[in-house]
This record gives sequence, C-alpha cells and structure tokens, in this order.
Amino acid sequence: MPEMEPTQWTKIQSGDADYLVSRYWDPVHRFLRSRLPKGAPAEDLTQDLFLRFIQKNIADRADPEKGSFRNFLFHIARQFLYDTLRKKKNIIDAAATLESFDADEEASDPKKVFEAEWYRELVHRARRRVKAFYKEKEQPERYLAFRLFYFGSEEAGHWNQNRISEELKVPVHQVNNFVARARQQYAEEIRALVSEYCADEKAVELELEHLTSFLSDQSPSGKVDLSSLAN
Repeated sequence: MPEMEPTQWTKIQSGDADYLVSRYWDPVHRFLRSRLPKGAPAEDLTQDLFLRFIQKNIADRADPEKGSFRNFLFHIARQFLYDTLRKKKNIIDAAATLESFDADEEASDPKKVFEAEWYRELVHRARRRVKAFYKEKEQPERYLAFRLFYFGSEEAGHWNQNRISEELKVPVHQVNNFVARARQQYAEEIRALVSEYCADEKAVELELEHLTSFLSDQSPSGKVDLSSLAN
C-alpha cells in the first residue's frame, strides 16, 4: 500500500496553484456548471474562484480538526456561487435566477451534488492510475479484465469471467487473478488519492468510510465494492 505523502497537505495550506488546480478543478467546475443557469460561463467562474482562493490565501483557513478539505472547498464554492448569482447581473437576471436557484436547493442538496462530483472525479482518477500502472508494466490485459468485469463495455455491460477468458484467450482462473490484483491496485490508488487532501491517517480512514457509504448508495449494482478501503 502506498505511504501517505506528508507534503500534500502542506501544498493545500500553502495555496500551491498548480497542485490545487490540477487536483480539484474538475469537481468544482462540474458543481458550478450544474448549479448555474444554462448559458452561464461556468469555466470563467471556476477560474475566478480558484484565483480568489489562491490570491486571498483562503487555504490558510482549512483546519483538519473542523472537517475534511472536501467539505471546506464545498463551502467556499457554494458561497462563491451565491455571491456570483447576486452580483453578476451582466451574466444573469439576479432576482429571477436566485428565485429558481433557491427553489432548486430545496429539491436537491447542493452538498450532495458537490460530493457526487468530487467522488466521481476521484474514482475516475484512480481508474486512470490503474490503467497507467499496468501499461507501464506492459500488462494491459490485466487492466482490461478488471475494466470489463467491474465496469463492462458500452455495447454489452458487465462481462463475466468466461467471456473475458475467451476474449483474452487465458484460463478463467487467470482472469480471476487479474481481476483480484487489479481491484487491490484500484483500492490502493483510491486510498492514495484520499490521503492527498487529508491531514493524517485518522482523517483518511474517516473519508474512506464516507466514500464507501456514498458509493454503496449511489453506485449501480456491479460496481467495485470498496468496503475494505476503510479497514
């Protein structure tokens, strides 16, 4: 299992622009886009949010004792969104939009929306890392077995071991081995990504418990069971 990189939390608190943007641009951008009226410039607003975040050293306020960085960034993004909707009258009609925005907030918890985008990006990033891991080892068939078994293909959904065995021309027991090892690599990549925005191991364990609970509620049948991540 990869060890935590203690420098990651330092990068967050120091407001390292490259690090923050590379890791957290996508979930923040998708959250803002999902909450803004159609046609509003989510890309520009995301850029403005990160500029403010970095220029005003907002990351200095992040306190791991008061919750995860994920929650901290959600509150920053939500407040920024409210401020934008109230002030940028050149983008939208503020009164009408705020009325519809407030009504939508009652029907859809914005924290859940942000959380979904955050975790979606996290598991996708972990999957890309697993793919790169096996590409570097020149064993792409192992990742392919894992992907087909857990995530399927666009045409046929999830594949069973027998079909994967036929596709890769290897015995079924070898397919099972490929899938099990890749699944463990996937779990390790997810833990490593979570550790990047958690200040210590206790915070990592809590975040993994939360992620596991979230995925069990949100993921369709057949998704990778990540319950072991919190152990």
